Amino acid sequence: MKILENNPYCLCNFGDKRLTQRAVSIADAIGVKYGQPLSKIFKSASDLKRGYEFFTNPKTYRLNKSGVVVTVSA
Repeated sequence: MKILENNPYCLCNFGDKRLTQRAVSIADAIGVKYGQPLSKIFKSASDLKRGYEFFTNPKTYRLNKSGVVVTVSA
């Protein structure tokens, strides 16, 4: 998949190849339409739903001791 090779998010390690692919596709979509609402960034309702599912997936974020969301690093 060529898009994975050019996107820095391909280096993410969520422990699930599908999550990495989703991170790459979300980053590409946001990169193209940066600053717009998610409902405008994603092409379909299904893509929007998958985006929200990604953002709320416990494998894609964690909370620090203060309860602030931090990104998951490899």
